[in-house]
Amino acid sequence: MFSKRQIEIIELLLRNPDGIFGSKISDALGVSTRTIRNEISQINDLLKDCIHSSNKKGYFINPIHVENLKRFVQVNNPIQTYQDTDSRIYSILGKTLFNGAQNIYDLAEQLFVSEQTVIRDINKLKRVLLEKYHISNVNFSNNCFQILSTEDDIRYLLFRILKEKVLNNNTVYLKDIQTILNNHFDIKEYQLLKIKIKNYFYTNKLIVDDKSLELISEAIYIVIIRNRYDYKIEGKCTTLVNNTINSLIDELIQLGIEIEENDKQCLNTFIWSIKITHQEKDISNQDISSVTFSILNEFCREILEKYSLDLKESEETINDLKTHIEYMVRRIDTNYELTNPIISDIKKEFPFSYEVAMLIVHIIYKYKNRYLSDDEISYVALYIEFFLQSKNTRLKAVFINDTSTGINKILFNWIQRNFQNQIEIVVRLSAFSLDSYLQDHDIDLIISTDIITTEQEIPIFIIERIPENSDYHSLYHLVHDLKMKNKYKKLIKRMFTIDYLEIYDKPVNFDVLVTDMSKKMYEHGCIYNIEEYTTDVLHREENYPTIMGKHIVVPHPLATFAKKTTVSVALLKKPLIHNGEKIKLVFLLAIENKMDDDVSAVFHFIKQLATDNEALTSLIGAQSKEEFIDNLERLTKLFLGKSY
Repeated sequence: MFSKRQIEIIELLLRNPDGIFGSKISDALGVSTRTIRNEISQINDLLKDCIHSSNKKGYFINPIHVENLKRFVQVNNPIQTYQDTDSRIYSILGKTLFNGAQNIYDLAEQLFVSEQTVIRDINKLKRVLLEKYHISNVNFSNNCFQILSTEDDIRYLLFRILKEKVLNNNTVYLKDIQTILNNHFDIKEYQLLKIKIKNYFYTNKLIVDDKSLELISEAIYIVIIRNRYDYKIEGKCTTLVNNTINSLIDELIQLGIEIEENDKQCLNTFIWSIKITHQEKDISNQDISSVTFSILNEFCREILEKYSLDLKESEETINDLKTHIEYMVRRIDTNYELTNPIISDIKKEFPFSYEVAMLIVHIIYKYKNRYLSDDEISYVALYIEFFLQSKNTRLKAVFINDTSTGINKILFNWIQRNFQNQIEIVVRLSAFSLDSYLQDHDIDLIISTDIITTEQEIPIFIIERIPENSDYHSLYHLVHDLKMKNKYKKLIKRMFTIDYLEIYDKPVNFDVLVTDMSKKMYEHGCIYNIEEYTTDVLHREENYPTIMGKHIVVPHPLATFAKKTTVSVALLKKPLIHNGEKIKLVFLLAIENKMDDDVSAVFHFIKQLATDNEALTSLIGAQSKEEFIDNLERLTKLFLGKSY
């Protein structure tokens, strides 16, 4: 029905369901593009409407024919001919890894190509091994090719290739893996192994997605095949980081699977970067390293400072990024970084998000001494884009119309072009209508071309006719300051509440006060143990006093961490003497075991408060809890934007 070359074309199209251009098909088969067009025309004569073509995708198979053609190819082309370059390279790699040194003449005969083609393929394979996988211990001399790497390096290579194939949505990746394993791949045996691994996860209430299950199962099967053909890891297993995988391997060994104790190291290293969670809880803060918290906090801070975008407005974004960065760090540590099949689309469709994500590069280098790959950066960009599309809180602005319609359009477009992610112009008004509109609407900013007055305390930004660079920088800094103020307001509202505030009219002892405040924290589920917490606080205070200014003390423990970061406040109408100072305000801190910029912001706020007598007097003079909180929130207008 079809010629050998036509079957090869169909195979290539089946491997590239999203399309492949004629030039690539011709290169793979070593014929002209004209010949490819003629062959495809003959295929379509036999099977009407089988192969379609597109300027954007190239050639692709009509979906209604895909399954029938797969079955046809399996029946009519059971002997692989390796006509495309990738298939030949995988075959050369597989033969070399399992049979040792390979002679180019034998390879040419087995692959049905010329010796010159084999030489070109081997040279390409050498480049890929070196540049992509950092495998340099290869030798190509006297017409023989061999890989001299250790078994550890070979398994690393196989795992890397596996990960790329699975994560790049390669629908025929099993065929490629079979070739790389020199056809020592039994699909039924693999499926049985996969069922056993799946049952282990189910029994232990562990969750992995489908691709992760494929990766874990395939990696273990690769180890089994290597062991079966006596390619084993020498030396003892050293560092094991994943108890879950250790337990899985132990169970498989008990079931008679061909895995050895020394295999745990390479499997641990590979699977450490794959997300495995428990049914009853997602990855918790205890599973997140302190390095990840540091990276995330610095990343959020730099985005806020440079782009006035506060990722912490979205708890969902922060949690997603926290998990992603943790596994990204693990991938960096184990050299199993991701490839991203849609990286070009991300750069094209979300250029601003990609630019924002670039800020994480130097932070990663600071902690890991490694530059992040473009692929990894593009994954971070997706979280930024989600935040921008669904969670980012833009400043609500009123645009005051100029008398010139042309000027209005120029200014409006300039704002949209330069500040689309920071400013939302909710309405365009005349100056005459402004006050009445502000009575019923909450607005963050007013933008105008002329000096105007309003009864509301709202910042006014004036652009004098055609905007210049100075206007951009001035508005940028104003937006940044307003964003910081909004962030700080939310922080104060979250950290300082009536539930954790007490006003003491009678004298009180410092130790008794700390114990009393600790009890309230415990009752609200903020700390684990009252005695342990208070002992640590008082011990620290005895050795390292936390007095700020003349009237404030900020006691907190040295080593005891909390369930929830909390600030408990005591307003003392009768000052207590502590380390020679008359203390009137006590801010008792309970701090979680994680990096948190919000805690730093609280310290900064209290420090500013301690040095501002007028502000301190307003707080100390409060007669009720409600008045204290109101005064505290009012002070954010004075402090924010000064130097946070």
